[in-house]
Amino acid sequence: MRCTSSQHLRMCLAGLTALALTTASTASAQLTNPAFEQGLSGWTAIGDAGTNDAVYGSGPTEGLEQAILRATTASVDGATLNALLGLGPNALDGLGNGTTRRGSAVRQTFTATAGDVVAFDWNFLTDEPISARANDFAFVTIDGGAPIELADTTYLPSVPSATVRERETRFQSFCFEIDSTGTHSVGVGVADALTIDTESVLLVDNFRLTGDSDADGVADPCDRCPGFPDGDDADGDGLPDVCDFDSYVGYRARAPREDTVG
Repeated sequence: MRCTSSQHLRMCLAGLTALALTTASTASAQLTNPAFEQGLSGWTAIGDAGTNDAVYGSGPTEGLEQAILRATTASVDGATLNALLGLGPNALDGLGNGTTRRGSAVRQTFTATAGDVVAFDWNFLTDEPISARANDFAFVTIDGGAPIELADTTYLPSVPSATVRERETRFQSFCFEIDSTGTHSVGVGVADALTIDTESVLLVDNFRLTGDSDADGVADPCDRCPGFPDGDDADGDGLPDVCDFDSYVGYRARAPREDTVG
């Protein structure tokens, strides 16, 4: 909009004000330094948090850097971790992995519009055996709400790691939808549960605003069958029918054969 005459100055200013208000009301989520290319600038680091590059042996998934969070002697204790993430006392223990002994995390506050979907990539690495005895875990928390587990030592599939850690989940995506316009926060971290004799690591990268191109209620980075509804799952194995080989083969086997006329 251009203001070209003093006669219409008042109307023009009113229009500019309305345009600014409309733009502000429709602004989407913007996180600072979402791919950690400027280290941890814009993020609150808790415990043993830093960044690394591809030399580590896994990632990054975007750009040249990623965040690395370690559950080590340089981490903070469980009570401090809960507090700095804005969680209630012992909130992380509520995930069922035992007492949270120590951990590390990053956290950022940002503004967003209701309906925005934010996604990020993560990879959990550990030296712990596949056992619930010492169940280290990775987690995410939105707006200081109840933490959500990303993975623990029993997560399958886990594969041998090319890093200094023994095994990893490989990179996965986590997506969450913003439920109200305003200020929000996201925190991701890794923690030792019960014992502190081995090390676990969480790699985090590529926070981004995303969408749901097939309108099935699952954001694209987390959609197991892009272009088709994820809710169609005849055999209940978590994989939508169109992308499920077993389901498709089963359907073809049950389908009536066409009669041939000779």
